[in-house]
Amino acid sequence: MACPTLDWRSLLEVLRGDTPDCSEFLQSDFYGWVKYKDPKQMLEDDLALGHWLGVAHDVGQAMTYWILKSNGYVIAQSSVQPITQRIME
Repeated sequence: MACPTLDWRSLLEVLRGDTPDCSEFLQSDFYGWVKYKDPKQMLEDDLALGHWLGVAHDVGQAMTYWILKSNGYVIAQSSVQPITQRIME
């Protein structure tokens, strides 16, 4: 978090010298609905539904996320799309 005594920089930025990147955390809300490409359905065009659990550090490439599948298993996936449209009741 930025601090006024550090010239509005974060402590991590002052210690390491680089600006922290939080874009991976802006993908979705915790436990929010997402669509992802299921590796077992690679030939199908349909995306599977799951819940976003967070960033999967040290797994796969950059911007890889933990996804809770409908069967209860957790997978690391990089092809994830948040579901942003909300249905009005």
